[in-house]
Amino acid sequence: MPTGRTLNVVGVHCAGEVCDVIVGGVLDVPGKTMFEKMMHMWAKSDNIRHLLMNEPRGSSAMCMNLVLPHCNPEADAGFIIMEHEEYPPYVWSEYHRHGNRLVRVKAECEEGKCKSVEFQNVPAFVFALDLDITVPGFDVPVKVDVAWGGMIYALVNVDSIGLTIEKANGARLVDLGERIKKAVQEQTEFVHPENPDIRGVSILEFTGNLRDEGTHKTSVNTVVVSPGRLDRSPCGTGTCARLAVLHKRGLLAEGETFRHQGILGTEFIGHIRGVAKVGEYDAVIPAIKGTAWITAFKQVILHPTDPFPMGFRRGTAAAPVFENHEDAEPDLASRPGNEAGRNRGARLLTPIVGQVVPSSAQRSDGHDGTSPDLAGMADGQEGSYTPNSDSDDQHLSNPLSTGRSAFSTAGNGFTFYLGTSSNWSFTRRILSMTHERLFQLPLPTDELGFDCMIYELSWGGSGSVSSEPASPVLPSLDHCIYLINAVKFHCCQIFHLFDEESFMESLYAFYDNPLQQPRPSEELWYVHFLLILAFGKVFTTKTAQGKRPPGEAYFSKALHLLPNILMLWTRPVEATEVLCCIALYLQCIDSRIVAHNYIGQAIRLAMGCGLHTDMGTDGFGEALVERSRRVWWTVYILDCEMTSHMGLPQLHHDYGVCPKLPGFLGSPQRTAALSIRIKISRIMAKINDTVYGTHEVFLPFDLDSLFVSTVSAMVAFVLDVRLNENIPTWLQKSYSIFEEFITVGNRVALFRKSELLQLHGLLNSLPTDENSTLNKPDNGGASDDIHDRATSIDDIHNNVALVSTLLPPFSAAADPSGGSDISFENLLTTAEITEMANSIDGLDAEWVSQTILGQCNGTGF
Repeated sequence: MPTGRTLNVVGVHCAGEVCDVIVGGVLDVPGKTMFEKMMHMWAKSDNIRHLLMNEPRGSSAMCMNLVLPHCNPEADAGFIIMEHEEYPPYVWSEYHRHGNRLVRVKAECEEGKCKSVEFQNVPAFVFALDLDITVPGFDVPVKVDVAWGGMIYALVNVDSIGLTIEKANGARLVDLGERIKKAVQEQTEFVHPENPDIRGVSILEFTGNLRDEGTHKTSVNTVVVSPGRLDRSPCGTGTCARLAVLHKRGLLAEGETFRHQGILGTEFIGHIRGVAKVGEYDAVIPAIKGTAWITAFKQVILHPTDPFPMGFRRGTAAAPVFENHEDAEPDLASRPGNEAGRNRGARLLTPIVGQVVPSSAQRSDGHDGTSPDLAGMADGQEGSYTPNSDSDDQHLSNPLSTGRSAFSTAGNGFTFYLGTSSNWSFTRRILSMTHERLFQLPLPTDELGFDCMIYELSWGGSGSVSSEPASPVLPSLDHCIYLINAVKFHCCQIFHLFDEESFMESLYAFYDNPLQQPRPSEELWYVHFLLILAFGKVFTTKTAQGKRPPGEAYFSKALHLLPNILMLWTRPVEATEVLCCIALYLQCIDSRIVAHNYIGQAIRLAMGCGLHTDMGTDGFGEALVERSRRVWWTVYILDCEMTSHMGLPQLHHDYGVCPKLPGFLGSPQRTAALSIRIKISRIMAKINDTVYGTHEVFLPFDLDSLFVSTVSAMVAFVLDVRLNENIPTWLQKSYSIFEEFITVGNRVALFRKSELLQLHGLLNSLPTDENSTLNKPDNGGASDDIHDRATSIDDIHNNVALVSTLLPPFSAAADPSGGSDISFENLLTTAEITEMANSIDGLDAEWVSQTILGQCNGTGF
């Protein structure tokens, strides 16, 4: 079913407080500091907060955390906290305008489990002590302390209002807390000395009296959070503010242990690690230790037709009341005699005004939520062919896609799955079937090419120091630019492998000081840089030698330096580009299984961060959205083609895939070419899904298109010469192309040609008459020589000729002088290709089945 926007969320509670974490579906946002990013979210992308924290997906009794790439090169990540009514400025702690102030985190682990986490916060300080605040309903002023602990807190001793901090007083504490906070806001205005945008008290903390327990000091507290609830935990920033107040009053010294309990009895442990200065204020460096638990892994979905894209709230928020049951929080509407509660009991649904997203028919941009120019390819299209449809074609089936799974074992003992309708497995199975038909023996595999066995890499993934690949010598800047331009020319007309503007900016900065090791924040770019150099070597190396592919030294070092996937998701766009580069290089050296795994990581990372959706430029900026679109369609095409190359079913579907095509300013032909590529991929996936029972598309970035086309031409010619009367010309073209690749050292072409040579000879040895006896070794048949001497790789170099009964001799086919000149004059022009793609835009699989039947009926097949 179409899902629309999807956000990946980890459910968490920290000492009782629900504080879920968004880990996917949101891209990085503009901003040089985390504070700027927070303000951008608040101004431009606040719909995310409303969607997740309002009903029906959230509630007022929670907060939400968004992990983003950091702004400080020493940091591992940045984050933004979302409350129901605001964005707490605590996010500013990762990086602020006048310097770096990191939140340093230390986890205590035991037997693979994190027992607790301690973070060292930014300095906390006191603005004022014992302020007299006039509060309506109180006969005397209320004494209030004001302190910064990540937010600007008003702190009130609970004794001064005649209450105790316990669950039974929850509603009263919320009511009085909100009234006191409003009075403080009206009568004071404190401004953070290092960020004038942070001003005014935004939260209130009730505190209990300090008790000295000998080994530590302890107290109880509760924090009132708007729009009217109590923090279930002792509150981290609230504890930091409390440490600053206690130290200012001389009640807590540096190094002393402070145990802070919340209203549920859970506690945080605080220490003062040192002192500092923030503007004119004396400050302490607080460290807070606590424990959290994961409660869920979930996907939050916004369907395009959902009437509440921003959620809704009840007319008045109900304060939490802890009564009767340990965990119960009955609505104030249930309290007898409470007039306000009775009004709340109506639970009027109030959608956020002016934020309803129009339906597809109402979209001003005309975009209907499906992928660009591809709406006609949706599954379930009327008239589409399925294997179970009631038609005369029902008896048609692919014998290679039915029955048991097929496998092939290499000479070293590794067994490989022959995926249904994969180009590689199709050819291998045709070769095996032909060999077994002739000799009643399994096909020898010692001379065949298998996955990951044609080329060698200098690093196999081992973590030992001794196996670490050597750092390759980097080219000069001028030569480096030459290699990058080669990649752009050969590869980047369709595939987006790097963002030129940001990549080149980092390149020039790197070459300004090439001896300096990349900083942690630059490590991913350096990996990206090595991968692009590897591709540049591939495209500029005239002749490769040995079993190491061109650029292998750069590629192996890049693999070794690649950060763990746990870190890649913090920079999803660049990480997806990097994973695409890795997958594409591996595919080109015939390491299909590993390539498929890397592209699988890439597309899941891209989808988890929302690249498959229609991102608006208002929320992210035009440059980032354009880059994201290019990245998405690249990983989309590569995943389709590599999955099909493996002969595996597609694990992602087009439901919910709706980003627009990139613009390619000044190059409209690139947009058209990309559109054609997407259409062809989807059409082929549709055909193979319905006719063959599995998805498959062609993969033109290696030799497999040429390889499987040659095999198909051979087989068709042997079955019926009328199916392909131009086989001599076709084979001549095919073998000449293979020879050209082999001449420059391409080992994949060498092994592919080896299999073609074997199949060529085997097909020529098949009897031409249905009633004739099979040529066997003991009857002097034509297959004696083939059976007695296995074809070797050396034979390929020497163009060993084969017995010719049906197909032309291999030597003649491979020699341009033995046939017509190789010419591409009859191939389709660009205009014809575009016209063909447009004409089959709405193609369904029935067209294919009808064509097959027509061919079969016309030839007596």
